[in-house]
Amino acid sequence: MKCCAIYARFSTDMQRATSLDDQIRNCRRFAAQMGWPILDDHVYQDTAVSGFGVEQRPAYQRLVATALAAAPPFTAILVDDLSRLSRDLVETLSLFRRLKRHGVELVAVSDGIQTSHQMAKFQITIKGLVNELYLDDLRDKTHRGLMGRALAGRSTGGRLFGYRTSPGPDGAHWVVFEPEAEIVRRIFRLYADSLSMKAIAAQLNAQRTSLPGQGHAAWPHEAGLGRVHHPHHLGERRSTSGDGSGTKRRSSRTR
Repeated sequence: MKCCAIYARFSTDMQRATSLDDQIRNCRRFAAQMGWPILDDHVYQDTAVSGFGVEQRPAYQRLVATALAAAPPFTAILVDDLSRLSRDLVETLSLFRRLKRHGVELVAVSDGIQTSHQMAKFQITIKGLVNELYLDDLRDKTHRGLMGRALAGRSTGGRLFGYRTSPGPDGAHWVVFEPEAEIVRRIFRLYADSLSMKAIAAQLNAQRTSLPGQGHAAWPHEAGLGRVHHPHHLGERRSTSGDGSGTKRRSSRTR
């Protein structure tokens, strides 16, 4: 009789936290039909993490370490479908081989894949490729959406010295934050007066001017000034040209 562990994961792409409960319930139903007990101490869950890459998935790391131990407590790992385990084909095939060498079966319930079956490697390869292509397509669509937001002058996330984000009907957009914007203007005026980067940094430090995100820490010469060399500070928006050959500059505002 097989003793089973369960792995469940949900990401942020059109999923919700209750998806974990749905996945676990489906795995438990399958195990009950097979007469396989579930070890409740070995139900692993990763929340709101991508299916590509495993470095930031602590539950996955614990599951694999336990499965590859000298005497693992379970002999099968159940997942609702293969994409919950990983959308990286190389990682999936690598795990399949390692588990097989240790005598641990992998079962993707909704996909009908059991690695103890003869055709499992073929099924994992095909399904894994489909999962990886889905992620590639999602990545392309996300990048296209972010580019559209950037070209429209809206925020794509992160922090930009001299600006803050403000919510709007079409998403967050940049608004000038005067306490920092005045520092940006001062830097450009000093540069226009032919001061070097080192001299500008020295002057800012002497005046105890706040470093972006660092309070009154010292401006580290060129590295610190690089924080204000953003296209928004230059009155430009940049986008990659359609043929990938370089960048196009578009005026978005005046300094």
